[in-house]
Amino acid sequence: MSNTGKFRSAAIAALSVAALGLAPGDAAGAAGCGALFDDFHYTSYTDGLLSQHGWQVRSGAGGPGVGGARWAPEGITFPTSGGDKVLQLASATDGTPAGTTQTEIMQPERRFFEGTYAARIRFSDAPVSGPDGDRINQTFFTISPLRYDNDPIYSELDFSEYLPNGGWGEAGPVNFQTSWHTYTPDPWYARTRAAASAAASTAGTPS
Repeated sequence: MSNTGKFRSAAIAALSVAALGLAPGDAAGAAGCGALFDDFHYTSYTDGLLSQHGWQVRSGAGGPGVGGARWAPEGITFPTSGGDKVLQLASATDGTPAGTTQTEIMQPERRFFEGTYAARIRFSDAPVSGPDGDRINQTFFTISPLRYDNDPIYSELDFSEYLPNGGWGEAGPVNFQTSWHTYTPDPWYARTRAAASAAASTAGTPS
């Protein structure tokens, strides 16, 4: 990170999930099919409708990301873009972990399984203000808890993991799509079912 403050954002225009069942092991796993659609017509991250629709805005500390940084719910906003509401996630840093904020919004219940997932996402290459250069990770994904090392029913699907300034051996910009089977955090070991990447900018283009 540099020593000058910077601000960066990404936006989601709409999210649609049509799931054929719930996560394995859930008592309601055989409840049949269902669907989620959200166009993010909310007023702010404190809007009670967010939790009614299953969303949880992350706050506090913890990984992944910059150690010592804060997950900032105030970084979640719902501006108007192109005549319609979007969900916008914004993060910032002053060059120190304590001065860094990250953003995440999730559906914490394990209620999605096989089916069709679609989202219109606009990523950002350059910060809104301040110098560029940090290795930012902008991601749309599904994930289940890792109960223990190499958990056989762990699952993570990174539909789009965009690193505008590179990372993980790539100079950037690069967009990863990865299906993770399981992993061990320390020492690091991971098994993937499929992986792909595209070394090109996707900034401003709905993904």
